[in-house]
Amino acid sequence: MIGDMKTGIPLIAIALASSLPPAAALGGVEILETEGHLRQEVYYAPTPVPDWCYWDRGPSPASFHAVNADGNGSSGCQIPWLVHCDADSLAFAGHWPANDAVYVHSSLYEITLECRVRLDTDMKLHANRTVDSGELLFDQHTLTVDLPDGGTVAVLGDSTMIDTAELLLPPGEYDLRLYVYAMQLSYGGEIDPYDGQVRMWWSEFEPVETVPTSWGRIKALYTGR
Repeated sequence: MIGDMKTGIPLIAIALASSLPPAAALGGVEILETEGHLRQEVYYAPTPVPDWCYWDRGPSPASFHAVNADGNGSSGCQIPWLVHCDADSLAFAGHWPANDAVYVHSSLYEITLECRVRLDTDMKLHANRTVDSGELLFDQHTLTVDLPDGGTVAVLGDSTMIDTAELLLPPGEYDLRLYVYAMQLSYGGEIDPYDGQVRMWWSEFEPVETVPTSWGRIKALYTGR
């Protein structure tokens, strides 16, 4: 298992946790409601009953931070993962190890994290995802934002070609939704190791001030005269 054996958290999750902004680092963002659901399963051939780990958090006005030790299930909860939502950030990090296909049929994660927030000022949303794995049968690692007018913005969409994004949001209420569905089948070989993370965080928006200038000043920058 890749990670810290004392905490059960993979290195990717440790790095993620250390890179998240500290709690209450910013003003202007208020958590209104959170909800989360996680399903992690490993199927062993020929039995149809998987090793599994489930974690569920019903609608709540409070933030959350949970790792695999907080899940309910069988030995599947030994496989490390992390989910997190507070006023500063929303994140998932997960891992599964390589396994011999003689025994393992498939490994999967399915996660939905939802956070409703109120912005009191203009804020910039930052988002990033990384996925390091073999070929996945299902490879969804998305982040969407429901806008006050009823529209939805796919900050990180189904395509994995864009893995970093920023979005400027004015004051209002927004629903942030992080969804992961990652699954690999063993096609007569091995289950490859998987390390994936999706995270978003806020920063204060700083407008760029423009300085009035003239054609003469612009020309001087290029000619030196």
